[in-house]
Amino acid sequence: IPSSVPILCYLDNTCDTRVYFWVPMITVRRAIAADIAAIRFVQRETWLVTYPNRALGITRADIAAQFAVDDNDTGQPGWLRERNKQFGDTQMMAWVAQQSGDIIGYATAQKEGTQNRLNALYVLPAYHRKGIGSQLFAAVLLWVGADKPLCVNVATYNQAAIDFYLARGCEKTGKSVTDEVAHLPTGKTIPEIEMVRIATGS
Repeated sequence: IPSSVPILCYLDNTCDTRVYFWVPMITVRRAIAADIAAIRFVQRETWLVTYPNRALGITRADIAAQFAVDDNDTGQPGWLRERNKQFGDTQMMAWVAQQSGDIIGYATAQKEGTQNRLNALYVLPAYHRKGIGSQLFAAVLLWVGADKPLCVNVATYNQAAIDFYLARGCEKTGKSVTDEVAHLPTGKTIPEIEMVRIATGS
């Protein structure tokens, strides 16, 4: 909260009137079903910024179509029902990053047979480069453990995400992959590569 009220006054009657800012603390916690709508908002906002690509002919409208069900009275209940199911699956987990009560980022992961998977990690663009993605990634690692590889699919043209995962011990496998969510309703597909963080425990 900015304040221009004098903070320090001295014996000579001069005062320090510089503007000081209080930055609310960011916390990461496990998500609950009540967070679903806020998580979806973060996903929509980050996708609209991240995934349009002129060279590939993927437009903002293509990305927006992925979220059309949100405004559809017929489709929304089914979508919400599927998301609620995930909170009852012990092999899946979600986390949110929160500031002043607002959810500004999230991550989801699942445990699989021979590997673990990071399904999503997104932070609202206004909060990039503040260490929030790192906090979410650390929460994922704590939950999945280090005894299996951790896989994540990344858009081929999302260099910021590729660099993020490289800096945190992930490597490119050289494999092209396509998540179900990468197939857009308009017929376009977001091309992806697989990255993996090698298991370090026993």
